[in-house]
Amino acid sequence: MYSERAGMGTTLPCRGRLPFSGNPLHARHFVSRKDQKRPAVTAVASPPYKHAKQARQSADAQSAASAFNSDSIRLSSAPRASQAGNQSDSQRSVQVHASNQQSLNISTLWGNYTRSVETNPVLTKACTSFFGFVLGDVLAQRLTGADFSVLRCLRLGTYGLTLDGPLGHIWYKILDKTIWPNDPQSNKAVLAKTAADQLIWAPVMTCVFFAVLKALEGHPELIMQTIQDKLVRTVVANYVLWPAAHFINFKFVPGEHRILYNNCVSVSVLS
Repeated sequence: MYSERAGMGTTLPCRGRLPFSGNPLHARHFVSRKDQKRPAVTAVASPPYKHAKQARQSADAQSAASAFNSDSIRLSSAPRASQAGNQSDSQRSVQVHASNQQSLNISTLWGNYTRSVETNPVLTKACTSFFGFVLGDVLAQRLTGADFSVLRCLRLGTYGLTLDGPLGHIWYKILDKTIWPNDPQSNKAVLAKTAADQLIWAPVMTCVFFAVLKALEGHPELIMQTIQDKLVRTVVANYVLWPAAHFINFKFVPGEHRILYNNCVSVSVLS
């Protein structure tokens, strides 16, 4: 058995010479029957770019899987975040509504008080002094730590209702009419009003205060003794705060709100 080569690398088995396309083929080498039956095995190496392509495909698959997982987590957490955001918005809305309601209530209360001062000035200022004296005494009793006395609060409230509020209204009207009425907020007018208030009104009303309280306590015989013991000390202590407070009062506070201002200052000092 012989093997002949017939163009393009093709090997054909033959015996002797065989015609092919009109030309004889010559035997080049002997091919055994064993070799002729053995199948040809060719090891084909994978090109390098194929491994790189597989690596890229694997990396792309992994990144796609991680992206899918992160999207799944994001989508699963979205409802919870939405619920938390809705709850926060709801709480914020409630707080805003409560704040607006509180502002509305304060504005309404202030408007009602202003109208009451204009229509019923004496009664409104008397009630203002009543509540101011009661609240101030409650704070004072808390600070001293003594047993709370309701009667003491009522006595002080009575003084504010019957004397401090109504007489204070009349006193401020007199000052506004007699001391530079055409320029009531000038520095000279304010200083003159403050001096008159502290040198005349404060000592007189301090004596009235001690007399009324001792009478309400059922000890009118102690009125003069109490005034002698406490008048000077009380007036001197008064001068630490009230001259500056009344300068602001006469300079900036409207006349109808001066009683309210005095009570606010007294309560704030005690608190």
